[in-house]
Amino acid sequence: MKNAANALKSEEALVLYRNATQEITTDQLEINRKKICFGNTVYQTSSIVGFSAATIKNKFPWIWCLLIALFFFFIDKDPLIIKLFPDNLLTVQRFNTIRTIFDVGIILIFIIVIWVWIFSADRYGLLILSNVGLNASITIIHNNRQFINSVVETLTKNIDNDYHNAYRIDFTKNIIHQI
Repeated sequence: MKNAANALKSEEALVLYRNATQEITTDQLEINRKKICFGNTVYQTSSIVGFSAATIKNKFPWIWCLLIALFFFFIDKDPLIIKLFPDNLLTVQRFNTIRTIFDVGIILIFIIVIWVWIFSADRYGLLILSNVGLNASITIIHNNRQFINSVVETLTKNIDNDYHNAYRIDFTKNIIHQI
């Protein structure tokens, strides 16, 4: 447990990609000698392997980029443009202008997808590791990294004391109550 406390002091956190674990939000978490409760969910402390602060990152939108690139490079836009505009309004010059606007629109969509990914904020969470594995683990999402670190530090001390103390953690007010 000393290593876990040292990791907290160095402000390091486990990095998870979105949907790597079950992500939840809750107002309160209650932990005592036998159980951990949040919402309508109860875990036995014996089935918990550990706790960790986690940074949750969004995955790069490869599928969207691939679809946009396929649409841009491999789909022939000419029949689509011809169907959208009547023959008497469509000249070669207008056709080329519409095609250019269409291509610029696709490129702008591609740039927007990447822009949203780059500037989407990382989220933070309290990762509760289950002895069944990462798939059965959960992450309680929260926006305050320092509060998550203090929760992990408190829970680490409680594990060291064999869950001697009981705590109610209020995620809305960022308060840790000893009960």
